[in-house]
Amino acid sequence: VVTITGGGLAGNVSAVSDDSGRFRFVDLAPGRYTVAVSKPAYLPMVYGATRPGRPGTAIAVSAGQTVNVRVPLSRGAVITGTIRDQFGQPMAGMPVTVSRAEDVTALSGGILLTPNEVVTDDRGVYRAFGLTPGEYVVSTTQRNATGGDTQRMTQTAIDARTRTLEQRFGARAPAASSAGAPPAASAPPTVTADPATSTTRGWGFAPVFFPGTPIAAEASRVRVAAGEERTAVDIAYVPVRTARVSGVIHGSATVPMTRLLPNLTARGPSQSTNTAPPATPAAADGSFSFSNVSPGTYSLLVRSGDGASMRTADGRGASTGNPGIPSLFAQVDLDVNGADIGGLVLTLRPAPSISGRVVFDATTLTAPASLQGIRVSVVVPGAQRSSPTIDLLGAGRLPVTTVNADGAFELVGIIPGTYTLSSSAPGNVAGSTWWLRSAILDGRDLLDQPLVVDAGSSDFANVVLTFSDRHSGITGTLTTAAAQPASEFTVVAFPTDRALWRPGARRIKLTRPGSDGAFMLTDLPAGEYYLAALVDVEATDLQQSAFLESLIGASAKITIAEGQQARQDLRIAK
Repeated sequence: VVTITGGGLAGNVSAVSDDSGRFRFVDLAPGRYTVAVSKPAYLPMVYGATRPGRPGTAIAVSAGQTVNVRVPLSRGAVITGTIRDQFGQPMAGMPVTVSRAEDVTALSGGILLTPNEVVTDDRGVYRAFGLTPGEYVVSTTQRNATGGDTQRMTQTAIDARTRTLEQRFGARAPAASSAGAPPAASAPPTVTADPATSTTRGWGFAPVFFPGTPIAAEASRVRVAAGEERTAVDIAYVPVRTARVSGVIHGSATVPMTRLLPNLTARGPSQSTNTAPPATPAAADGSFSFSNVSPGTYSLLVRSGDGASMRTADGRGASTGNPGIPSLFAQVDLDVNGADIGGLVLTLRPAPSISGRVVFDATTLTAPASLQGIRVSVVVPGAQRSSPTIDLLGAGRLPVTTVNADGAFELVGIIPGTYTLSSSAPGNVAGSTWWLRSAILDGRDLLDQPLVVDAGSSDFANVVLTFSDRHSGITGTLTTAAAQPASEFTVVAFPTDRALWRPGARRIKLTRPGSDGAFMLTDLPAGEYYLAALVDVEATDLQQSAFLESLIGASAKITIAEGQQARQDLRIAK
């Protein structure tokens, strides 16, 4: 499938190549176009890219011109293996996630947002194909594996069940065995009998990571090259020792305890199912408990107020609209290793708010007469998207609000974490009309220096979000020493102020010149920048300060004024 974008096209246009790989797009208006190609089991590729995953080269097409392009495809890597149960039997229909290792930030308490998922066949075999070269973490878990207590029958219960079968069928049933119990090597030293069920608690099924651990931080990484097939990445899916987590909530005379929903969020790669026990309403005295909690690291959070998941007044269902209820929260991080955790005390305290106003800096466009309806939201910067403190799935959502007619807004219920703000003007088309130029709080721009909220933070007031119709950036042409277009290089811009070197920074951008050597870096805020041309670069390289430091000696300096499209041509010396 070949897709072309850009130029005068209203959207993406796709075509399917013939048996020889040929394709054709006709009647194109003069302009700059990008061509991308995809095929099952192969790695997506953009024309002009040095390898899969890199930015491509825009093709400059003039009137009446025919351009022939060649896009090579590489077969993706494969990771395959077998999932077996504790008896060595293959498990069919098991979801298996294959996650990029750099996205699995379990050691820092991260969550993975976009894992690949495959399902085992009748032989228990899974096969993940079309993978880009790199390191991966492989894990599996049963669907709905954590819905409640998983129990192991005692020998007394097994004998009673056997006698029942004998009486029902009038013959002796097969002798009881220990086949239904967890492996002897991992059996707990002691168990607690449950008189009501004649079973023993303390075992359950949890996500298991290759080569066979329930702890994400202990997972082995599987490295694959382009086109390589890694076999025998097998996982034994066995029961693990689970724990009970309990405590009490204090600190609120205004919110009924029975409306609060404590929530345990597993920290580590996301799975195809919820890997933490479901939220359970607190009792009238504020006590709560979670059973069948598998080993791992968790964030325990309870919230109230607008945006928080709470029980309705009649106790049915949950609601995220809670007008008039104060925004309170309590949070603690837990390491669970199979031993019960009790006596936790969650003391509710006010959650900070962010308030301010939206303004428009207009030169050629007309600012909206009424600002009512513009949405303002709290978002997590790219570098902190793995922060467990903002994984509110099941506990609510990140605050969102709409602006008043005069531009005033307030975001309530901000729990600890690292945040920035986001907003878009009504009817805005990114890069063509208004853009959010700044979010100023006490003289600093939250779009460049994210807001850190901790347990002791108070409200944040007088934030000014400014939309502008003046787009600043850098344009230029990259040529070789022989004055020919150098479209095979990558142009990188980054600020001279090292304090702005952070992962995901909006002031660090890269682009590939077009086939004519022309390049453009759009919506760079005013300031001084380094501009460099590189043979090849990973986007992740630009998140490393040491890498940026190494580019300075071969960079040109350029200053962008407010609303200016600064021009800087570059020439490759040799």
